[in-house]
Amino acid sequence: MKALFLDFAADGRGATAIEYGLVAGLISMTIIIWAQQIGQSVLGFFESVQAGFN
Repeated sequence: MKALFLDFAADGRGATAIEYGLVAGLISMTIIIWAQQIGQSVLGFFESVQAGFN
């Protein structure tokens, strides 16, 4: 039982998977925030174009 616990404690695969998950989450959040900001800019542009036609 002690050997099993020591092997489990020394295994770093789970930590690596969590780190990759965190990195993927941060990248996803960055892309979502960036897309929202670009969307607001594009929306403002089209609203100004629409105001020009009225």
